[in-house]
Amino acid sequence: MPQNLPEFQKSIGKELLTIKDRVRNLIGNAHRGEEGRYKESVLKKVIREYLPNNLNIWTWFIVLKNERGSYISTQIDILIYDNTYPTIFRDEDFVIITQDMVKAIIEVKSKTNFSENNGLKTIINKFERLESFEILKNEIRNNNIFSWIFSYETTITESQLTESNRYTWIKLKYVNHISLWNNFFFKSWRSNWDIHPQANSGVNWDSPFFNIYKIEDYSFGYFLSNLLHIISWKKLNERSPFSFTIPDPYGKEGYKIWSIQISN
Repeated sequence: MPQNLPEFQKSIGKELLTIKDRVRNLIGNAHRGEEGRYKESVLKKVIREYLPNNLNIWTWFIVLKNERGSYISTQIDILIYDNTYPTIFRDEDFVIITQDMVKAIIEVKSKTNFSENNGLKTIINKFERLESFEILKNEIRNNNIFSWIFSYETTITESQLTESNRYTWIKLKYVNHISLWNNFFFKSWRSNWDIHPQANSGVNWDSPFFNIYKIEDYSFGYFLSNLLHIISWKKLNERSPFSFTIPDPYGKEGYKIWSIQISN
């Protein structure tokens, strides 16, 4: 029987949507705070199914102490960390760790837009809480740590995404991936990675940039594949045919709609 790998990857996003809607169908909009926490839980559950045994997924804080002082991050929704290191503190699904343990940080939002409330700019700026964590920032900047914003819903349109003046505030040292539900996917690139920006976007290829892809029904599956390939300490060559299955001769690059410059 021939494999249908594109449908396999689509099914990952469908699974997340199905589980998420169970609570919405039962309680409606009556308890948005609880629904938000449930959505985080659902996302953790789906990611956990694919993680190798040396990685854990938790709610988190990161602590740092050096000659300049002591620092603690404010809470970010989901942390994936290497459990072969000793934690500073752990209690059920709450953990405090050092920055060298971090493999991925994830901010989960129910809905995003371009306004102030739930605005993409506001969400990304929350990551500035990591400013004192130099190791973490460098690893995010070099795509060795997966720093991701995931939005279950969005009112942001394709035409809005291709307005360059909306993005002057994005900083690569804090975020390197963004998913706007199962349709739009942002991924950061550098010139030495042999990926081109959109030709008419005016982006300087010699500086870091985000490419924005419109990959309907694939965005979450593609996010998960990028996550697994970045956080694994081994090259996942044998997994690649199952990870990157978009049916286009150019893969996801055939679905690129815009590029935006980002500061270091």
